[in-house]
Amino acid sequence: MEYLSDAWFEAANAALVGFDGGSTRVRIEHRLSSAGGEFRYHLVIDNNGARFDASPTRSADVILRQSVETALAVRCGEVAALEAVQDGRIGVEGDPRRLIDTAASVNAVGEKLAELDL
Repeated sequence: MEYLSDAWFEAANAALVGFDGGSTRVRIEHRLSSAGGEFRYHLVIDNNGARFDASPTRSADVILRQSVETALAVRCGEVAALEAVQDGRIGVEGDPRRLIDTAASVNAVGEKLAELDL
């Protein structure tokens, strides 16, 4: 399945059905750059669970800017997201404390997706 294709978003959201976001409230927009331009999507975690949306959002708590190559490297475990932030491969806009405060829930979403090999 191609990463970030319509089928990927559908499978990712299916995997997150029933996800308990608890008291977490965060909206993280990802902006991926490539030679073809910029692709935006966002992850929402709230009292309705967690879900991905293949569109930009006007109300992101945090925006993560990175290349498609960096996103794939993080996804495949070739590089840790924190390392990519520290060395500048991932740029952070907004309040980085929101990432720290919601890390457990964001990591739980990642674990759900890893189970599906998305």
